[in-house]
Amino acid sequence: MKRVYLGLMMSLSLGFSAVSYAADPDDILGYWRTIDDKTGFTLTVVKIEKAKNGTYLGSVVELIPRAGYVPFEVCQRCPAPFTNRNVTQMPLLWNLKADPNNELNYTAGYVIDPHVGKIYALDVKLSASGRQLTLRGKVIGAGFIGRTQSWLRDASYKPK
Repeated sequence: MKRVYLGLMMSLSLGFSAVSYAADPDDILGYWRTIDDKTGFTLTVVKIEKAKNGTYLGSVVELIPRAGYVPFEVCQRCPAPFTNRNVTQMPLLWNLKADPNNELNYTAGYVIDPHVGKIYALDVKLSASGRQLTLRGKVIGAGFIGRTQSWLRDASYKPK
């Protein structure tokens, strides 16, 4: 009986410790390689950092050229205040907040696609391993329309 009781107590304590674990919302911070959802190639390196207001902000730090592809350096089709700004000097995503009800999820953000100049509502999910972000950009006002992209953590990236 003692063994059963001890085993039950250990199981419960392990169960509670697993439940009480919460990922640090700042796990999203760092460098990420953006992957084109159509071609599978890396487009840019984005640095996600914490903004002064406590939300998360992502900016392009490097454009990745490849054979047959020249990256957009200037956001020509973008609305103000992004019009004609250098892509590496403007925010790509902003206002992203950690979801208090779902660790690893971030909501209420915005992302701009410099290729088409459109701004989308943004939700992000960090993988349990912390190595992949899944971004869901949704047309503002029609949240069921949008597209999903994956970004991969680049822990070895060194700014130029």
